[in-house]
Amino acid sequence: MANCPSALPTAITRVEDVPGGVALLITSPEPETQQVLRLLADRHERAGKPQGPSSTHTGMHGGPGTIGHCPIVHIGTHVSYVGIADGVRVEVRILPGHDVDALRREIYARVVHLPEWVAKK
Repeated sequence: MANCPSALPTAITRVEDVPGGVALLITSPEPETQQVLRLLADRHERAGKPQGPSSTHTGMHGGPGTIGHCPIVHIGTHVSYVGIADGVRVEVRILPGHDVDALRREIYARVVHLPEWVAKK
């Protein structure tokens, strides 16, 4: 979760359904954290684009998983984001041939299970 915007201290993660997926609204009251949210969201958006082997993000949980799993799911999805006043809006939309309901269940479960030190509303 080193690259997960939701894992930042003071980050608040909310989820809402959008056509074909979900939107994660990840915000913080702290301007410094808001800047990092945007940098990390950009990293996730670029993870799905070809960048060579050193930047490959498989979404296969290659990390230790000791502090949870980021709610930004990459397998079978397209990830995009826009900056908002106090953070980012990350959209995770399903690709053809994948199950949108399963994606939503996975993302909502990940948000619910974010570590206690991550603020959730």
